[in-house]
Amino acid sequence: MPRRGLGPLLGCCAEVEYEAGALNIGRYRITDVADMPPALATVLGMVVIALLAGVVWAVLWLPDAAKLRSPAARERAKRRKESQKRQKELRSRRESLQRKAARREDTT
Repeated sequence: MPRRGLGPLLGCCAEVEYEAGALNIGRYRITDVADMPPALATVLGMVVIALLAGVVWAVLWLPDAAKLRSPAARERAKRRKESQKRQKELRSRRESLQRKAARREDTT
């Protein structure tokens, strides 16, 4: 049974028979684009290229979500990093003193 392609939908009068194994998207084949009027195919191609360019632009040029924009946020992040460094040093010193105390207890 023949199926209609995009032709009647877009103003063309071509009727296309579908073969098994043809690349289909929904009920239309990729080759149905060839039945479009040239101006419509051009516009469709430009829209697809614009969408691809927009995706590439968004990935490459939009600001990183993790980037700290405000000076106050940068200052808080700097203080937090310094505080974590101090805490790490204090923790290592406390553990070192505990190991020394444990060794002293073992020897006595």
